[in-house]
Amino acid sequence: MPIEVKNLTYSYNIGLPTETKALDGVSFEAVPGEIISIVGETGSGKSTLAQHLNGLLFAQDGYVRVDGMEVLNGDPKLAEIRRKVGVVFQYPEQQLFSETVEKEISFGPSNWGIAGAELKQRVLVSMDMMGLPRSLLERSPFTLSGGQKRRVAIASVLASDPEYIVLDEPTAGLDRGGLNELITILLSQVKVGKCVIHVTHDLELAMAISTKILVLHGGRSISFGTPSETAEYLCGDTEAMPLLPDVLKLSKDLRNTNVTDGLAWKPRELAAMLIGGR
Repeated sequence: MPIEVKNLTYSYNIGLPTETKALDGVSFEAVPGEIISIVGETGSGKSTLAQHLNGLLFAQDGYVRVDGMEVLNGDPKLAEIRRKVGVVFQYPEQQLFSETVEKEISFGPSNWGIAGAELKQRVLVSMDMMGLPRSLLERSPFTLSGGQKRRVAIASVLASDPEYIVLDEPTAGLDRGGLNELITILLSQVKVGKCVIHVTHDLELAMAISTKILVLHGGRSISFGTPSETAEYLCGDTEAMPLLPDVLKLSKDLRNTNVTDGLAWKPRELAAMLIGGR
């Protein structure tokens, strides 16, 4: 079953002069085995939406359902929803708190009743996935490098084995090597049937790795579809033009002048179109 978001609306500071509508009727669906990217400019509501997916925030109108369970404040099913939906926040290394790497990574699964040999195995497997040497088990996470801290924080979510993994700007501050490694990890989770929901401002990255893309603008969902459908929509929507990556902008201009008859968002694909004549 999917995560279903329907007509989700949320405002901050209701009733105050500073009242701000962060989400305005947002709808989309995330199915296991997919990677869904949520893109939009700063202030478009991306992080607010992410916090609704496991009950850190609650809908003021509309709803969020996880495998048929509605995300409601105080509902007994909320714990099960949070077990199913793991969230990794932007700069997650700033949220570390345990004495050792092992305790940090085991905190989540131990809260869900995992103990003994199974708990140890989950810690080791998640460390291996994140490329963390086992020699770090007894180290304080606060003594690690910035990159290692981020890996520990993500491993702590993976160790709980959630069915849905929500990552809020996980690539912020990563170099090219770290970015490629993280993408490989996310795609490996999709291959084993998990759903990855990837919040990013980087439309080029989203189009390269996603099954579907949700585009937010001013708190509204203006597009939800495959990368091809997203490209077609954004190239025809003047409000969304600032989001277009350079290659897609060029491809749009070439199609508009009849140099090509399609759209491409990867340099090699655009080059192939030009070499092929169309």
